[in-house]
Amino acid sequence: MSRFNVISFDCYGTLVDWDSRVQELLGTKKKLFYDFIFRAAEKEYKPWEVILETALSKFNVRIGVKAQDFADCQAFHDINFLKKLHSRYELAILTNASMAFLERTLSDKIKCFNVLITSDITNSYKPQLEHFYQLIKKVGDPDRIFHVSAHPSYDLEPCKKLGLSSCLLMRDVYTKKIWEGLKFKDLCDLDEYLQEYNLS
Repeated sequence: MSRFNVISFDCYGTLVDWDSRVQELLGTKKKLFYDFIFRAAEKEYKPWEVILETALSKFNVRIGVKAQDFADCQAFHDINFLKKLHSRYELAILTNASMAFLERTLSDKIKCFNVLITSDITNSYKPQLEHFYQLIKKVGDPDRIFHVSAHPSYDLEPCKKLGLSSCLLMRDVYTKKIWEGLKFKDLCDLDEYLQEYNLS
């Protein structure tokens, strides 16, 4: 019997190109924005769109840019590979975005996912652990979960704390921080590993 039957993903930066969209909207203020978002995630919960609107106001972003504009990210080249993965595994998303924001981003591709865990469900943000607790509660057996993310700080370090299997998906801009665990260049590479691992 295969070991992993639930593959969970971060979304922004892992499945879609969040960084390019932020760069397009914020330009040189991108780093300040990222720092603000990370700090906000550690504080008392506020809705995702409120955090984005606060950041836009704080950094005097050009008139007309709205929180929902950040949702219009381009998918990475291999996102259609999710259909193949979905034929063999249950798929989940764990994201700091809200459900409405996520639905706008993924559109019809959201049908590939059996479980959606968003910040407005958990009332918290990764790297806090509530997203992962919710996933474990839904799945039942944490040993069946394999989590995929381009973000060590937001996802992989929490997985390590909880003993969940995970890997780094190497989207170029997010690989500056060294990660000593499993790494894959794209979803095809990941799938080859999962097939070999589950058959061993």
